[in-house]
Amino acid sequence: MKTVAGVALAGAVLTGCVTDDGVTGTGPVTLNARQQAHFDEWRTNSINRDPLYFFLVRVGTSYYVYCPDTAALCRDSLEILSKQQCDARYGTDACKLYGVYGKVVWEFEKPADPNWSNGSRGHSSSAITKKDTRALAGNWKGEPFSGSMSYARSSAAYRIGVTIPGKTDCNGRAEFTRKTWTLSCRNGISASGSFTPLGEGEGSIGDGKDEDGNPITFRVWPALR
Repeated sequence: MKTVAGVALAGAVLTGCVTDDGVTGTGPVTLNARQQAHFDEWRTNSINRDPLYFFLVRVGTSYYVYCPDTAALCRDSLEILSKQQCDARYGTDACKLYGVYGKVVWEFEKPADPNWSNGSRGHSSSAITKKDTRALAGNWKGEPFSGSMSYARSSAAYRIGVTIPGKTDCNGRAEFTRKTWTLSCRNGISASGSFTPLGEGEGSIGDGKDEDGNPITFRVWPALR
């Protein structure tokens, strides 16, 4: 389990450590399936370590760092040093900071860096067989919400994006084999759960919880005909 000291550090890291010197990524970005799986592993690791930094890498993979054993060492850590280590492995300016202490810090609203893109390695565009956007409605923390869900299918997995107007945007992944989904949102909240397809083109229903344990239920409506 994460230590109390580690949890208390989260605020300090988020407010005092992230800089505006090109370390943190900017502009629209969507995690590919591999990066999303890495991010979920990093922020929800079951061992006795706290997640520290998570970088997206230009070639379509990721690089992530956990806190050392002691809170003092973690407090002294600098994201620029971890970026340098990531760049040393993948190439100059190949890495952009996406998460700190399990929270998304990517600056979506700022202009994208024209010299960096979230590329894909080992995945051809022909692997995407279907793209679609559906209406979405549900209940989160006891409050109703509505929005849209877009997805691109590759094999048995979907890369999904959820927009809740006036609230947040989220990126994630849904797997049809296990009927599970995960989301990471711009407001720093992550969530996961399961879903039940209602038939080809008929949408789905599902439920889950966010990282604070708040329940989520939703309905994805059928495709427009």
